[in-house]
Amino acid sequence: QNANDIYYGNVISPEQFDAVLAQGSTVITGDVVVTAEMLDKLANVKLIGGDLEVNSEVTFDNLEVVVGTITTNKAVITPVLTSAGNLVLNANLEAPELTAVTGEVNSYRQEMFSKFMAPKLAFATSINVEGESTYSLNGDILTVTDFKVSDAIVVTKDIKLSKVASLSDLVIADVPGVLSISRSVFENITYNGESVGDFIVSGVNTVEAITANNLITANNIDISSNSAKSFEPSVNHGLVTMFFDNVKTINGNLKISGNGALKIIDTFNSLTTINGQLRINDGGEDCTMFNAFNELVTLNDPTDDNSLYLDTEVRIKSDGISAFEKLTHVNRFSQLHITSDTDVTIFENLETVYSILPIDFTNVTASNINALTNFKHFTGTGARLKLYMPREEADVAAYVNNISNVLAPFCEFHQDIESTYVSWRRYYENRFEYLQNGTDLTLKRWL
Repeated sequence: QNANDIYYGNVISPEQFDAVLAQGSTVITGDVVVTAEMLDKLANVKLIGGDLEVNSEVTFDNLEVVVGTITTNKAVITPVLTSAGNLVLNANLEAPELTAVTGEVNSYRQEMFSKFMAPKLAFATSINVEGESTYSLNGDILTVTDFKVSDAIVVTKDIKLSKVASLSDLVIADVPGVLSISRSVFENITYNGESVGDFIVSGVNTVEAITANNLITANNIDISSNSAKSFEPSVNHGLVTMFFDNVKTINGNLKISGNGALKIIDTFNSLTTINGQLRINDGGEDCTMFNAFNELVTLNDPTDDNSLYLDTEVRIKSDGISAFEKLTHVNRFSQLHITSDTDVTIFENLETVYSILPIDFTNVTASNINALTNFKHFTGTGARLKLYMPREEADVAAYVNNISNVLAPFCEFHQDIESTYVSWRRYYENRFEYLQNGTDLTLKRWL
């Protein structure tokens, strides 16, 4: 290597570009700001030690490494680029050999940015891309229509993709921070890491399956609003199924809501602990199975007094419901609402609730409802039991008879008032009363 191989300093002015060409330099130590007119003078350059700003549509045939930040203000093709410090994508970048970005990949609502093709990119500190969109009666039209990184992509912080479309599935190896995919277009989303900070998939109407079968621990999981759309239903079919089969611990919250196209929910059956809030509002007309959360034993951090006021929402519409087999205590429910045409088994071993328990099985048409049969008592003061009844008074007697085994524990501790807390005895007695005749229950007062 001779002295002329290295050009020391920035390359911005025409004179500096002329000097690089005259020296035949392959390395520039400083920053480069390039337009199409100056491109030929960088023909020999393989490494730029500073930043690279591109202001015209260009192809860098020999550029292999940029230590600093590449800013694309016009479309750029880099056939042999393998490494960069940071990427600021204001316009397209095609980098078929790019394997590592030592810093961040960022793009924020740039109308000229529609493509990021880096199929070998396997490492970055973080990837944050929010595309632009235009309103249409048939849904938003996304400007980012082609996004591709390696299926083995690993980051040290976050991956956040919003309003991003891809012609291929999204496969991610490991994200210690936030993994968030929102309002985007992917057919399948797969995560292969054993842990994650937050796992969020929201508003992805094209996704068929979300798979994270290697995942063991997460801070928060949010799978919401991935529903079918009436326009282009073959594409916007909504989330059909999900696989979180080996998750054991969620340190924060779990939300599964608004995924009305789900057909099978048969997962989360290794999950033992949710330290935060649980919100389930899901299933739909085509859901044939809800088999989930049957190993869950801890809901809401028992060492945190504030968790006593965390609401648990369970609203399920599905056939084949079997859920929450081992859970014995819930602090408080905002909803316990079940819709099913087949037998239901849910919270069969729940023994105690701290404060609020609303029971709504009015949309269960099956005769076998195995729920709350081992309930013993409330553990907090000012506790409330809410029983939802059919809208038509003529349907009440049949409904009460159908859920007689569900109501039995509450009738029993009403008869044996010693099993309840004296502090809410009057509250309980003033609001509802049941008469028990053998195995038949006759409703005397209802809400």
